[in-house]
Amino acid sequence: MAASDVQDGRAGSVDGADLRERRLQLRVLGPIEALSEGVALTLGGRKERTALALLAAAAGKVVATDDLIDGVWGDEPTAAARSTLHTYISNLRSRVGDVIVRDGGGYRLEIEPDQVDAFVFEHAVSNARELAETDQAQAAQTLRQALALWRGHPYADVVGSPPLDVEARRLEELRLEAVEARIDAELALGRHAELAGELEVLCEENPVRERFRAQHMLALYRSGRQAEALRAYQKTRAYLADELGLEPTPELQELERLILNQDRSLLPDAEPQVQTRAFLLTDVEDSTVLWELHTEAMRAAMAEHDRIVLGAVKAAGGEVVKRVGDGVDIAFADAGAAVSAAQAMQIELSEVDWRETGPLGVRMAIDAGEVEARGGDYFGPVLNRAGRLLAAAHGGQVVLSGDAHGLVGPLGLAGKGAGRIPLQGNRLAGHRVPARCRGAAGGLPAAPDPTGRCRERRARALGARSGGTSCESRWAPATSASSTAPTSRRSAARWRSR
Repeated sequence: MAASDVQDGRAGSVDGADLRERRLQLRVLGPIEALSEGVALTLGGRKERTALALLAAAAGKVVATDDLIDGVWGDEPTAAARSTLHTYISNLRSRVGDVIVRDGGGYRLEIEPDQVDAFVFEHAVSNARELAETDQAQAAQTLRQALALWRGHPYADVVGSPPLDVEARRLEELRLEAVEARIDAELALGRHAELAGELEVLCEENPVRERFRAQHMLALYRSGRQAEALRAYQKTRAYLADELGLEPTPELQELERLILNQDRSLLPDAEPQVQTRAFLLTDVEDSTVLWELHTEAMRAAMAEHDRIVLGAVKAAGGEVVKRVGDGVDIAFADAGAAVSAAQAMQIELSEVDWRETGPLGVRMAIDAGEVEARGGDYFGPVLNRAGRLLAAAHGGQVVLSGDAHGLVGPLGLAGKGAGRIPLQGNRLAGHRVPARCRGAAGGLPAAPDPTGRCRERRARALGARSGGTSCESRWAPATSASSTAPTSRRSAARWRSR
């Protein structure tokens, strides 16, 4: 496969030759997948994949040949099972490289734990538990990133192998514990209103898991929904009695009593929480014009935009705070995660064929610092400054404040397209300048409309539709320091709130 295919991340079959120099990744939190440098490798049939899965579950350790036979064939192996297993191993080596080695009376997968997603997940969950003692925001982000690794039921395409079925149940239990821990962290951060709906679904899916119900009741009560919290308790009590003949645990009964008594210990701190966050703000350039010119096409384009943006947020462990027009305000525990998410968004957005709307230019800004958390939202100069930075950016750019750049270091300025943005006037009066911009090279794609021709065509088309009114006077360029008229639905939303 050509080098460009690897860089583009396109899936395809790859020859097993020379794979020792490539980094193998195995995904087992869903159907079995093997990737080399991000490119999917073609695997064999079910039994062959089962053999690979058994080795992956014990990565770095020897799996006896007899255990492999039992895991692949069960209690009734064929007479030729041993020789067939050797054939499977040979086939797998040709596909994934010489990382499967003979060791004594068995085989060993010679890779690092961080090359198997299940081990990465477990390590992240363990780290998050320690972080929760000192930094709930970082713990929540770490858990969101870990949970984003899941693509379905573990070892989904090799169900029926007893050892793997046991391992899958263990991993699924750990996943539920990670979800519980993430919700605990987000409850501590005051996100109860946003969590209530998610918890209701989790309680329906896991009716005997009382910790989800306790979290659900607490989220409802903190949201001013005491009666619903008590009804939720009765729902679990009735289910346990009808299905299992049991009463709720003493802990859940005590929570009901505290809610009935409106115990103040259940309420979050009344004082605003001062937290350190990084914020990524996005905006679709010229979205107001695009919605007027291509209403139906923009519905489809924004659905694709949302899929890309929200997928990158999930993978980086971010938290969507709110939608502003066609833009999104996203919080991260650290600036590095915000930069990684922005880079992933811009790369994927650049690969879409936008058809009727033309290139969809999304500008982004990142700033970091202390904010106040109140009622599921954030307030402070950091967000105001990020909004001003966003207005200084063009579609396809990611602008970092001086503070954010200082936190991410060279990562925020990779590539020849990076540099300083001159901010005219007093746009950022009282704030640290200059801003920094990730450019077209070194990790970000080229600007979607580098010459501005698309914008000119949109302006002329809208001007003709509106009877000859000059579009340039109605939607001023985003980089103009004196611009006051909105060029996007996000700008309009902020303009109206002034």
